[in-house]
Amino acid sequence: MGRRFKPFLGILFAAMASMVSIKPLAWAQYPMAPGSMIPSAAVVLDLSPDVHGGQSNTLAIVPDRPIGREESANIDLQWRGLRLVDQVFANDTSRTEAGNPGGQAHRISQLTWDATFPAVAIDILDLTTDVANGTDHNGIAFWIGGSGLGLGNSKPMEDLDWLTYGPSADMRYPDYGEEDGYSFRTLSPNTSLDWAGGLDLHRHSTVNPGARGSWPRILSGVGLQMDAQQWSARGAEGAYSDVSLFDTPVDLPNDILAVTLAHWSLAPYVSVGGIWQQGPATFDIESRAGLATTFTHDQHGQRDLDIQAFGMGWHAGLESRASFVLGDQADIYLAGEVQRTSSYGLWRRNHWQTGSAEHPTGETVQWLRWQTSSSHIDTHVTQWSFSTGVSLKF
Repeated sequence: MGRRFKPFLGILFAAMASMVSIKPLAWAQYPMAPGSMIPSAAVVLDLSPDVHGGQSNTLAIVPDRPIGREESANIDLQWRGLRLVDQVFANDTSRTEAGNPGGQAHRISQLTWDATFPAVAIDILDLTTDVANGTDHNGIAFWIGGSGLGLGNSKPMEDLDWLTYGPSADMRYPDYGEEDGYSFRTLSPNTSLDWAGGLDLHRHSTVNPGARGSWPRILSGVGLQMDAQQWSARGAEGAYSDVSLFDTPVDLPNDILAVTLAHWSLAPYVSVGGIWQQGPATFDIESRAGLATTFTHDQHGQRDLDIQAFGMGWHAGLESRASFVLGDQADIYLAGEVQRTSSYGLWRRNHWQTGSAEHPTGETVQWLRWQTSSSHIDTHVTQWSFSTGVSLKF
């Protein structure tokens, strides 16, 4: 800026100073949340009459919403439910044409695992708070539980097969399209969810769409959820079909391991919901949706068969929570959620050990879903939970 403008600026600032007095307010009058550096501020021009009847023309810097950070940990006890359905589909051309004239891949096997059990969960949060407008937080949550210690309940694992039976000259086909059209069925009375757990990394924000300090507020976020579980089934009772339907009984002692299954899933997701506060109570609801990648390891001890499968699909869930203030440093809450993860098999590998009855010399076979003659595994996991706990703030 040239020298000729400097005298003009000096005159301008002098005139402004004579008209308006700037009065910074003492920050000590406005307490801040722990960890904050300075509160945000609003610049306010006060044109109210002064004591002499004129305008005061006071320019004040007023803190409008203290911003701070706090750490918190949520510790809760949960009662969870977990159901896994593992389905095998065949795309064998000859079998499809004979038993399913529609020429479509058809289900030939299904394992159903179902358990309810207690779990412990911890959620550690790092919050940046804006009292008037909302919050931002990063969190890591994990839970672990199972029915293996006898504290929960596992239903008998159900193994269904839709397989042909009867003499070779009079081969019969099950009803592939019906849930009860199977030709083999066994139950494993001694079934256990050995362990299950999950890890959730998330970042959430709340935004106030209305006037400053008003409710409700919009909740949104992103996250990455990882879940794992392992089941075991001992014993078996039921019937196979040899010459006629269910003509061959099956009875395996309850101390003999029949099947073990381990399942892992990884799901990135986005979430949206709402939060509302009324006095000491806060209520929120959140929905989530995302993609899922899964891996399943299935071992059949009596068949010397080891199965591995990889798939991709979708993940969705809904969660609600009510919390109540106990004091400055603690809240108590009740929460519930339900989630579903469905995966569609892209790759499958079967490995029979040497000495197995089906392949005495051992054999390994791999399939891809889109091959003309193949077999793939789809998995569907449904889980729900009710929890209560305490939130501690630091």
